[in-house]
Amino acid sequence: MSACALPRVLKQAETGRTVVARPTPLTASGENVPFEVIARVPAQHLRKGVCYEPAAALPLRARLA
Repeated sequence: MSACALPRVLKQAETGRTVVARPTPLTASGENVPFEVIARVPAQHLRKGVCYEPAAALPLRARLA
């Protein structure tokens, strides 16, 4: 794949893809910020016979300025 084709390929990959985080806006509950993420992708972007699972929840530490 040439570098010239990369923007076109990325645009095609984004078509039909949605990612939503809830609740909006995110709110802190003590030191935690509970949220849910829902992602939808077109079936043509997935491989047949592959099981897709979300990654394990990892603690995210961020400093507020």
